[in-house]
Amino acid sequence: MNNERNPHGRKVHTPGPWDVQDPLGDGPNKWIYADGLYIAEVDGEREEAEANARLIAAAPELLDRLQEYYDHQCALKEESRDLAPEDLQELEALLAGIQGTG
Repeated sequence: MNNERNPHGRKVHTPGPWDVQDPLGDGPNKWIYADGLYIAEVDGEREEAEANARLIAAAPELLDRLQEYYDHQCALKEESRDLAPEDLQELEALLAGIQGTG
């Protein structure tokens, strides 16, 4: 388990990219790896398991993009070209939940 924290004090997840592998070759189980490190397994009906695994594997990139968007919106707010305050609060709460700080 990775207990490291980044400069903002947030827990650091296994860095991406994460990729989906099919251990049985078109079977119902999908495995998620990051640089050879096993992250998770998803099972169920083949098509649904594959879709869920792709979504999970995209998590590091989605988090990075969400953080970039939030940072950009905060910069705009400081320039008085702000997003609605409730939108920033929702983004902040979402990021805190994902990063384990909320």
